[in-house]
Amino acid sequence: MPKGYKTGGRTKGTPNKDTSQLRQTIKLFVNDKLEDIETLYNKLTPFAKMELLTRLMPYAIGKLAEQKEIDTPEEKQQIIVTFKDPFTENTNTHG
Repeated sequence: MPKGYKTGGRTKGTPNKDTSQLRQTIKLFVNDKLEDIETLYNKLTPFAKMELLTRLMPYAIGKLAEQKEIDTPEEKQQIIVTFKDPFTENTNTHG
């Protein structure tokens, strides 16, 4: 095998079939259990509800990936927020 050259396996960017199948199975399972989840959620204390929501939120809207600070007041004031999708390598920048 020549150094630095990929000679086999998946090509770059090709999704892993096992991971895709596992994610699809989990989605189907969760969708099937939504009514049960809602019933259990309604039995939680307000504190437990808030904790559950804060733990699930990154999976719904993504995690904050990067923050840029403005060093001088002369620079235009702009806030840049980058969300990283936990299921893919995609990032969405809003600002």
